[in-house]
Amino acid sequence: MLTLFMATAALASAPQSQQIPLPEIPGGRLQIEQGSHSTDPAERVTAARDAASASLGRLLVDTPASSMAMGDVTLAIVAGRFSGDPQFVHGWLAVGSGTALCHMILPNDPQALSAMRPAMDRCHAALQSLPAPTAPAPAANRAATPAANAPAQPAGNLAQALEQVPPANRPVAIVLRSSTSFMGGMVMPTTQPWMLFANGWATDCTAWDPAVTPPEPAALEPLRCSMARWRKGADGYAFAEDDGSWDKAAPSNLTPFRPGQTVEVDLVNKSGAGTAVGAPGLAVSSLTSGMLRMTAAGRIEVGSWTAVTVSGANVGGGSSRSRGPAAGSYHLDGHLIAIADAQGGIRRGFIAEDRGTGGPYIYLNGDLFWPRRGR
Repeated sequence: MLTLFMATAALASAPQSQQIPLPEIPGGRLQIEQGSHSTDPAERVTAARDAASASLGRLLVDTPASSMAMGDVTLAIVAGRFSGDPQFVHGWLAVGSGTALCHMILPNDPQALSAMRPAMDRCHAALQSLPAPTAPAPAANRAATPAANAPAQPAGNLAQALEQVPPANRPVAIVLRSSTSFMGGMVMPTTQPWMLFANGWATDCTAWDPAVTPPEPAALEPLRCSMARWRKGADGYAFAEDDGSWDKAAPSNLTPFRPGQTVEVDLVNKSGAGTAVGAPGLAVSSLTSGMLRMTAAGRIEVGSWTAVTVSGANVGGGSSRSRGPAAGSYHLDGHLIAIADAQGGIRRGFIAEDRGTGGPYIYLNGDLFWPRRGR
């Protein structure tokens, strides 16, 4: 899932306030945490999951937040597995408009996951028993989503934003690397773009600002970023494995951009997933669609939409989520992109173009976009 225009992650605080025992699930536990002040439970659980990435690492398998009606309140749940804690499935549940969340931590095995519905019931009861929340003080009005005709930022401002990135922090190449992960006994093959740096290190992590953070284990591993040594030989790029062998990168045509280059593209991406996240028969399926438009005049629009369906013996429902389209201006330089919004904020990210057959294709902060068809 694309994090729009983000160079650094904004993390929410979620202190533990109450532990709930789970004697029927060895190794499992629940805890009540403080979430954001959003009145939308789906937004609260999503923010909690995103904040957890700071300590648990990147998401290996996740589903978008799902909302459903339980009596006279709205309940939302989100679940995922993280690279820094792959033996557990983490889930967050929120009820109504209160700020409290229930964090479920269950071993990643069928016996434990089959008890997720009872765990959800415990979470629901615990959250409903909390005192009614005190209404927070009125917050400052949020800046509106920039409109498609938002004024472009001066090109010099954006170019300077990328000039602030030290040469050692700029990717010398971006290549594709194949890997597998596991969820509920299922093998999940993936192909991810990896960024290679002159110091011999590579990472698939994009949620960091290359102007202030070096691509080194001491800086990125605390963020739970995956890292590996790389080398280039006569047969292409390869990554060092733990056993001393070298894993060859997948063939690709990922290329950088010239400084100040502009492109004219109208691209989309789509993905679907189905995940069993609770007791037998309880499942979440999702369909995500995104768009990326870049013009020769230096304008950019990006957005995503997700539809979610929850089904089970005793619960059912659906929801949809959207981000954008957000608009601004952009500047390219190698594998870096700077994007400015209508409020003058500038963010840095990573980008590559794939000139393969049927393209162009663009990877923006790790997400692949391809040409629209049938237009």
